[in-house]
Amino acid sequence: MTAIMIAKWVADGIVKHGLYDLLISLNDHPFLDSKAEYITTASTMDLCQRDTEVIDINQRNTIFDLKTKLNKLNDGFPIVDGTMLVGYIAANELEHALKHVDELPESTECQFGKTEFEISIPNGHDDHEHKITNFTAYTDLAPLTVSKNASLEVVLELFKKLGLRYVCVVNCGHYVGVIHKKQLLIYLRNLEKRSHNQ
Repeated sequence: MTAIMIAKWVADGIVKHGLYDLLISLNDHPFLDSKAEYITTASTMDLCQRDTEVIDINQRNTIFDLKTKLNKLNDGFPIVDGTMLVGYIAANELEHALKHVDELPESTECQFGKTEFEISIPNGHDDHEHKITNFTAYTDLAPLTVSKNASLEVVLELFKKLGLRYVCVVNCGHYVGVIHKKQLLIYLRNLEKRSHNQ
């Protein structure tokens, strides 16, 4: 028992983190330590990714269009109605949904949050020619959001305590951008490196 205690003290003195923590870091897993404390002066808007591609429900989103967006390897897509945020679909959910409609033509329109009865068929098309599929079941219609004026400490607490993969940034319901966990972790690692160098 004495030997084990001495070995632990020596290991703690040499390396701050344990073996599994180091393996998580080396393998670049998106793990956020809930016990770690971070001091930062950055704002939510500093980390907000504003150039993320979105899915606008007012546009015609075909299977081909969605496959093209998915090939750009995004983490997910905010779903908007004009400028208003109405949902979010993760990349893996969209991929899963597209696999279920492989037999449909690529011109098939995909709806998010609208029922079959709310969709109007454009002039010159009948129900048989204009195919429609609904992806609402794969969509998060109530994504967690924060105000663009929220402090980064609040955002950090949300990620740590709720285990989020993303959080959408809004301004009075209007979509502004999104913060992904991977992006937040890169920022925090750079913050740690800067503090060690000082």
